[in-house]
Amino acid sequence: MLDFWDAEKLVKLKSGLNLPPTYIFCMNFNNDGSLLAVAGGFDDNRVFLIDTKTFQVVKTLPGHDSWVKAVIWNSTGTKLYSGGNDSKLIMWNMDSAYPEVTLVNNANSEDYVFYNKDGNYKTTRSGFKNVAFRSGLTLFPFEQFDIKFNRPDLILKSLGSENTELIELYHKAYQKRLQSLGLKESEMIRSFYIPQIKTSALPYTVKEKEVIIKLWHWILFIN
Repeated sequence: MLDFWDAEKLVKLKSGLNLPPTYIFCMNFNNDGSLLAVAGGFDDNRVFLIDTKTFQVVKTLPGHDSWVKAVIWNSTGTKLYSGGNDSKLIMWNMDSAYPEVTLVNNANSEDYVFYNKDGNYKTTRSGFKNVAFRSGLTLFPFEQFDIKFNRPDLILKSLGSENTELIELYHKAYQKRLQSLGLKESEMIRSFYIPQIKTSALPYTVKEKEVIIKLWHWILFIN
């Protein structure tokens, strides 16, 4: 339970606010004191936002996979950052109560991966081994979608970076990659559609009757 006190008058304002029964490790007020972020070792590792006028939980933020050890607001109170034992640092969108950008750090090395709500990512050179995409219960290595989602320029924009020169440099590098593959940025549809081929006998055939993306060539590996 969480109690609220008036620090000047030493008067209890609210007692017994029920939160999941566990440990509270951190809390932090936003810029005008209207919201209090509370986090800790809750059963589902959520961050709780409490209205300091009504003393009620107004939002919960699920996204961590282990105990949350730190929460801090930006200077305007529009973004909240949380860090936990899961090696995640999350920047939360207060409107959607959803992670805007997540940083995952490899505790055993200097590798890291940034990814945003749209699936775009930025990673260290060795960090690619920690990147995969999931469609249903099927995992695909990063190479399958790298040309679409490896977008450091969009990660910097999501983080609110004001370094427009660096963002433009990353964007030009992305356009250069597309050009080398004969692709255009307008052709980069957001889809996890994976055409499947039947290889029981050669020549192989596409399993689906309709292919919704234009295919220039196949690369087929046979063990």
